[in-house]
Amino acid sequence: MKYNWGISESERNMDQYLGFMNTGISRFWSDPKLKMIELTNPDIIPNDFQIRENTLLGKRAEVFFLKAISEQKHYEVLASQIQLIENGITLGELDYILKDTVSNQCYHVELSYKLYLFDSNASSGLKQWVGPNRRDSLHKKWSKLQNSQFPNIYTQAGIEIIKELKLQPEEIIQAVYMPLQLFLPYGKKVVVDAQFLPCVVGKWISFSAFQLKNWSGYEFFIPEKQDWFVNPEKCMEWFGRDEIITSLQSHIQGGSSRMVWIKLPNNMRQKIFVTFWE
Repeated sequence: MKYNWGISESERNMDQYLGFMNTGISRFWSDPKLKMIELTNPDIIPNDFQIRENTLLGKRAEVFFLKAISEQKHYEVLASQIQLIENGITLGELDYILKDTVSNQCYHVELSYKLYLFDSNASSGLKQWVGPNRRDSLHKKWSKLQNSQFPNIYTQAGIEIIKELKLQPEEIIQAVYMPLQLFLPYGKKVVVDAQFLPCVVGKWISFSAFQLKNWSGYEFFIPEKQDWFVNPEKCMEWFGRDEIITSLQSHIQGGSSRMVWIKLPNNMRQKIFVTFWE
């Protein structure tokens, strides 16, 4: 269901793009050689996105990133989504090769748009940030980036691609653009590393706890996954507690946590996750 029945797909894409651009980023790694790409919001929000209505969240992030880069004054896209194939086997891909037109420095950029929930029962560090369905974690994603995605540029297929761009692998600096939406446990005090605080956007609560809480005066909406970028201030469709619990049950029974937007009695809007796990 759309969060605004009257909204056009063009307007919806613009809301998603703005949400993507406003998602926090964090330099949580220690390697000074790894660059964190930073983007600035354009003065005018683009409205010419070529996106099919059923395009998934991650693919939308790729479209938004390319659009955002094209709006930056000092970056040029040399290549994007380059498949690496050796002996008929796909090894992976290079997300983007960018050039800083001011310094002439080139970057291999990996894009990763992620949502994580803080699980105080996990061991420590990056392992405490887990995906909504607990099939992923920031630790796993970061390990994959370091051990697989960044090194792709040094494979034979990667070197050939770089040379086709008239570049040398040793001239390229590794970089990442990793917007994060982070959620803390509802009703619990937890200690979070300070570098993650700009990315915290809401809370998470288990379905069983959600059912028991007194939500008098609150209203709710379950956004489609492609709208997880969007600020809930954009929402015009709201439902009561019982309707939302009924809607959530099928997701929870199927082992799927869901984002829920909440309108508080004072009309403030918030994002939460309702999880199938405790």
